[in-house]
Amino acid sequence: MVLHEAALWTLAEAISTSPGLLLTYTDHDHLDKAGLPTDPWFLPGWNPELFSGIGCLSALVARHPDVKTRGIPDLDPQDVLHLPFLLASRPGPPPDPPPTSSHRSLDHSSVVGRVSVLIPTRDQGRLLGVCLSSIRRLTTYPDVELVVIDHETTEDRARQVLDDLANDPAAVVLEHRGPFNFATLLNRAAEAASGDILVLLNNDTEVVSPEWLDYMCHHFNRPEVGIVGALLLFGNDTIQHAGVHPGLGGLMGHGHKHLLSDDPGHLGRLRVPHRVAAVTGACLAIRAEDWRAFGGLDEELAVAYNDVDLCLKARESGLAVLLEPRAVLRHHESISRGYDDDPVRRARLQTEVDRMKRRWGDRLNADPAYNPNLSFSEPGFTPASPPRCAPPWRLDPSG
Repeated sequence: MVLHEAALWTLAEAISTSPGLLLTYTDHDHLDKAGLPTDPWFLPGWNPELFSGIGCLSALVARHPDVKTRGIPDLDPQDVLHLPFLLASRPGPPPDPPPTSSHRSLDHSSVVGRVSVLIPTRDQGRLLGVCLSSIRRLTTYPDVELVVIDHETTEDRARQVLDDLANDPAAVVLEHRGPFNFATLLNRAAEAASGDILVLLNNDTEVVSPEWLDYMCHHFNRPEVGIVGALLLFGNDTIQHAGVHPGLGGLMGHGHKHLLSDDPGHLGRLRVPHRVAAVTGACLAIRAEDWRAFGGLDEELAVAYNDVDLCLKARESGLAVLLEPRAVLRHHESISRGYDDDPVRRARLQTEVDRMKRRWGDRLNADPAYNPNLSFSEPGFTPASPPRCAPPWRLDPSG
């Protein structure tokens, strides 16, 4: 390993100003056969699930003597500091991403109770039928309740799907009238749900991986996990959602968007569960008790950002938000309600953006999955040019 000439000074400076730190790590790159730096690894903030999953942390790590393990320790984020600077170089190419075979099966005896899947819907009977059929036909999780809340459906095909569902003893069908409000619909559905875990699910989704709920819900055996999201694909099997990142393409954006479904992602993260700033409410799991503690979804955020707001509340309370890439669904995005492309919808969207900025301020920009050296241009995870993060040292050009 080759250290940057400012590496030890930068580490010492950081540790001396924060003496309670248990672990400090930096970014690093790799040296090709000619000894030239290549393949920078811009690591995220403390993300133990990611680092454990990909099997490595950084080329340069300073550990407190109390940290005995040489692996990825189980530490609180406040005990860890990430210095987002390329302070070391590893000889040779970067390691290969974790193999797809790491998507090992789960112990189904570790179920966490009943899961209530909350599905708001309006018309689009074909889509709703596909969604419900895929849940019933593929899902391996043993205790699932369907709670479907309808918003003024008039389409005959959709009405037939809802009427048939009403005869299912494992389902609840609710009716709601009035202006469309995604948050209100899901809050009402949650009130009628009996599950220990609530899963928000759009009606234009389709289950791909049978163990989707098993993979998402087993994380709730860990008390530090608050919310879990799924990997969502477009109809052409490219990625639609693999976590929400502040600043990416606007206020919030989806990382890895339009990459192929089998792409390992930045640092191999799409092969392992990992922490993210937020996940989309198109498929989001949360404990029912946490949902109630956070007050459900903010109904002033009628359509956009209510899911992000919920994730920020979870993180502010000390809970982790995870992306579980082994839970895979297709998402025919916004087919039911359309896109925000008319003046009324654009005005509503701006109102919701303003509300989020007032509520969260600078906290809106904190992202445990992203590195300040990376670009905000979608699909993300490429080096920013020019860099967004200035190093703390100022080297004397005279040597």
